[in-house]
Amino acid sequence: MEKPASHFYEFDSFLLDARNYILYKAGEPIPVPRKSLELLTLLARNCGRVLDKEMLFSALWPNTVVEDANLTQTVYMLRKALGEKANRIQYIETVPKRGYRFNADVRIREGPPDYSDDRPANTAPQGRGEVAREGLGDSAGAHRVAEPAATGVRPQEATPVRRVLLALAVGLPLVAFLVWALKSRAPEPSVVTINSVAILPFRTVGDGAEVEHLGLGMTDTLITRLSGLKRISVRPTSAVVKYSGAASDPLAAGRELGVDAVMDGTVQREGDSVRITVRLIRLDGGQPIWAEKFDEQFTNVFALQDTISEQVVNHLQLALSDEQRQSLVKRNTTNTEAYQAYAEGLFFWNKRTREGLAKAIGYFERAVEIDPKYALAFAALSDSYCLSAYYGYDFVPREIAVEKARLGGRTRRSCGSKNRSPS
Repeated sequence: MEKPASHFYEFDSFLLDARNYILYKAGEPIPVPRKSLELLTLLARNCGRVLDKEMLFSALWPNTVVEDANLTQTVYMLRKALGEKANRIQYIETVPKRGYRFNADVRIREGPPDYSDDRPANTAPQGRGEVAREGLGDSAGAHRVAEPAATGVRPQEATPVRRVLLALAVGLPLVAFLVWALKSRAPEPSVVTINSVAILPFRTVGDGAEVEHLGLGMTDTLITRLSGLKRISVRPTSAVVKYSGAASDPLAAGRELGVDAVMDGTVQREGDSVRITVRLIRLDGGQPIWAEKFDEQFTNVFALQDTISEQVVNHLQLALSDEQRQSLVKRNTTNTEAYQAYAEGLFFWNKRTREGLAKAIGYFERAVEIDPKYALAFAALSDSYCLSAYYGYDFVPREIAVEKARLGGRTRRSCGSKNRSPS
């Protein structure tokens, strides 16, 4: 519900001075970039409503063309100031494909905050008089010292001491305010350039191999899409698949893989619904670049892959041509049944065992049978025959396996490496 225009908004321990663009927490001003405070003002005045991105761009950057990453960075800095944690909605909710919604209980104040109980003037020693402040319109000077109490000390002896105390009482808060003001008006930190990324296999939530297949399939699809852009180095599936199913530290995995950023996530499927959480983390400092949660029907899994791919590109600030953006959302298949067969085959392909490769071949053959134009499944099928020949598994004679790999695989890889990826 839209709040009436006001200058002061309260929520939890925060108070926003929308006139001067100052955010207080528990009575203390905290440094927040100006643009993030402008955004917070819009959100507070429209708490509970979804503000679409186009409206926010027009309000925050009028008559200016900016990238989506500018809004993303502005939201990130605001979330950081509010103390929000990744993967946990607290105040600012991201509404996929629409915009943002502020979920705090916002209250309007009629006037400015009253922090008079903490006035520095009260620090004057008792028994030696009190510091009195003149009105702001006093042309003779803003301060004077009141007559001292009867203590046996002559006024001329006490006056220099009081002047020092007065200077400290007024000067120190002024210096502190100036330091805070300079920090709050400092330019927003620049986004560190990301040249390489590793997409770790999405972990599964809940029981059932079906979900585990989906997680690895989602990872492989994202790797294939981002690798095809040629704008950033993406570690292949074969390099990251060893982290599948393990509760490993993504930052440690990223350091092992030698990348600038790492992406990990979770997959949970219940019937026809699927929930996916994703986060993109910068290795330098371990700061999150982006985190999101998606709830979709499984039949919309391809649209979900499109959204995640586009979000990663936007948050990495990769400038793409129209052709590259079309390539980013290009789908290898539009048949969910063929895709699921491919994902299950990929799961068994990763095991590299005799039984695993035999099952993988069966699933990949089913995928290409359902969708004869599914090139990725053909490549995976060829690779599986290559591996069976390389390891010497006898469920298919080596000569037949090599021939099937040559005829059926639409891939440039040769039979001879244990660590190839079908993607």
